[in-house]
Amino acid sequence: MKTSKKDFYYFRERCLHYIEKFKITAWGISIIHGDSLEGSKACCRFHYKGAQASIHLSDKWGKHPITEAELDHTAKHEVIHLLTGRLYIIGNSRYAIEDEIEQANEETVEHLCKLL
Repeated sequence: MKTSKKDFYYFRERCLHYIEKFKITAWGISIIHGDSLEGSKACCRFHYKGAQASIHLSDKWGKHPITEAELDHTAKHEVIHLLTGRLYIIGNSRYAIEDEIEQANEETVEHLCKLL
């Protein structure tokens, strides 16, 4: 199945809702439609140095029906990746030092503490 413009507008609306709900302000965020993502409905890509991120909704959804509930869940899932993005980037760096990982972990925990 392919995602439509209507699907994208709903997905984008839900992403913006969760970005606001989770108070994510550290990233400049773009929400994009149309990438064919191999085996994924959506993804979150990071540009760490510029504090930029992009959330992509694939134009190919797969065999499952495209519902508002699925679009909402997918939006929430990708936005949560923004909360853990710095940890992911630092953890994958072959030059990561323990202090960087600890600081990123603490930032994520503090952010979640404020929300919960």
